[in-house]
Amino acid sequence: MSRIYNIHSAGLSGLHRLQLLLLNDNRLSSVHAATFRDLRSLQELSLSRNQLSGLHAATFGGLLRLRELLLYQNRLGALHQHTFASLVALEWLSLANNRLQTLHPDTFRDQTALRHLSLANNRLTALGNENSNGESEKKSAAAASYSPLFAHLARLESLWLQNNRLTAPLVPDALFGGLAGLRELSLRNNSLCWLDLAALLR
Repeated sequence: MSRIYNIHSAGLSGLHRLQLLLLNDNRLSSVHAATFRDLRSLQELSLSRNQLSGLHAATFGGLLRLRELLLYQNRLGALHQHTFASLVALEWLSLANNRLQTLHPDTFRDQTALRHLSLANNRLTALGNENSNGESEKKSAAAASYSPLFAHLARLESLWLQNNRLTAPLVPDALFGGLAGLRELSLRNNSLCWLDLAALLR
């Protein structure tokens, strides 16, 4: 079975009407920043089950109509805070089964249309609350200075965080407070210090 190892930066140029692009189950280890720039009509993109270890900040630039992005089962260890900035119509995002350890508080700032988000099966120890050294804030300061990773996701219905390494105390009022439409939340198989579930019902 042949596999794709690389996509030329101009390999998809001119495909202005393309709406669905499946690149899953290949051997891609990187994607050029200009690879998708001409795909102005693209609505669904799958890059799952590849070997991606990083993404350029402009990788998805211009994909203003993209609704579904699948990046699960890669080797992503970190994300630039502006990686998804152009994806204003995104409704479904899967980052499951990667190697993510931390996320910048502004990672999902522009995804106001997002309905389903999977961060399951990563190596996350905290959620968007980092100090200048990239370390999780201590419990004593968490409630006062928490940077809400999900603050702009008012339409989010499903959030999967299971099978991570979450040990820092979660502050639901700050972290989940803006998720008015949330219907499903999975935090199983973590090592949380404490969680005030009553705050989720306020």
